[in-house]
Amino acid sequence: MNLTDKPSNLYSPEYYMEIEKYDLRLAVLKVNDFLETLSDATISIIYSNKDEYPNLQGTELAFIRRIHTRHAVIDLNNCFDLLLQIPWFYYRIWQDFNPDGRFYNKDKNYFNKKKIIRNTDGWVESSEQDCNYDKIIKFLENQSDQGLLKFKTHLNKFKRKYIFNRNKKFTVRTITNQIKHNNSLKVKELQAPTELNVEVTPKKTINLKNEDLKMLCNGNFFDENNPQSVAGKISVKYEDDLYVDIEYKSGERFRGKDFVKPTQLYSLDDIYTELVSYRSAIISLYNELYKLIEPTLSINPSPLFKSINFKKAPSIDLDKYFKE
Repeated sequence: MNLTDKPSNLYSPEYYMEIEKYDLRLAVLKVNDFLETLSDATISIIYSNKDEYPNLQGTELAFIRRIHTRHAVIDLNNCFDLLLQIPWFYYRIWQDFNPDGRFYNKDKNYFNKKKIIRNTDGWVESSEQDCNYDKIIKFLENQSDQGLLKFKTHLNKFKRKYIFNRNKKFTVRTITNQIKHNNSLKVKELQAPTELNVEVTPKKTINLKNEDLKMLCNGNFFDENNPQSVAGKISVKYEDDLYVDIEYKSGERFRGKDFVKPTQLYSLDDIYTELVSYRSAIISLYNELYKLIEPTLSINPSPLFKSINFKKAPSIDLDKYFKE
């Protein structure tokens, strides 16, 4: 597996010198948040690869891969949101969506929930909550700087391919939303369809799945306290799975397909392929953004910071913890 792409690195924001009209250290803080989350995602992607487990197969392998896949999906999705916050703070984009901002427009959702005022308690947290893709694009499309316009193009392409893409069965974001609302990642390898055995004669029973057969059976169900009174109808249907529809005499209906959702089952291999592609693309997008802010990055010239010695983090053998 090739996950060798690496984005540009930064260090503690406190060592950098601020420049008027920008919030450089806040941008560096968001860069570090992005890189840390990307690192977490990368680790999970590595351990969601079936090639890491040559001695495992079947349910055991699928279970281990699903755990790491779930973490990778959530972290990669967060990477995109964190990446948006880098220009949001660096260029002070948020100020354009205050009530007195040049792009403020409530009808088009171009507004902050409340006016953001720098250097007041909680302003950074409030600004984080107001950051979104549409506002970033609105700012970028109104710039004359060619670097910003180029980044807008790259950001648009990434969004169309990896965030909202109707031509894909799923995206990292759609799976994240499923996890968010259902607290679960359903994968085909761990979700076998219900098998239904039907007695066709007193001496013969067939398995509908094995015989590639379908079945539809309708009938009534009765009031337990009054066995002669029909309470409603029940419909049992077997196609790609077992669906049981229940409808009371009052007309209230409970559809089986609301509980069995084969369209929300994903292949671990398909998700892995998308994760690797998404990671590579978001690194490229980040590097385009980094080119814009890198020229302004300089260590604070104060004598206090002249002797800074950046140390490389120690290497850790994660196989020891995740595989043994």
